[in-house]
Amino acid sequence: MTQVDLAMSNGEPRIDVTIDAESGLRISELPSRLIAQGFRLKAMQQEQVNLETAFMRLTKGLVS
Repeated sequence: MTQVDLAMSNGEPRIDVTIDAESGLRISELPSRLIAQGFRLKAMQQEQVNLETAFMRLTKGLVS
């Protein structure tokens, strides 16, 4: 599953994209796809996610 979240960062809109390896979408394709849809890119960076963060996102912060 690929997930897209819209957020604000320092008063500027930001798009957070999570790409599932099984989706077949390559990270290198993302900028051209966004530009083709009319978006302008200011910056793009890959986030390193640690195990705890991945777990919290997967469980949506719910732990028993």
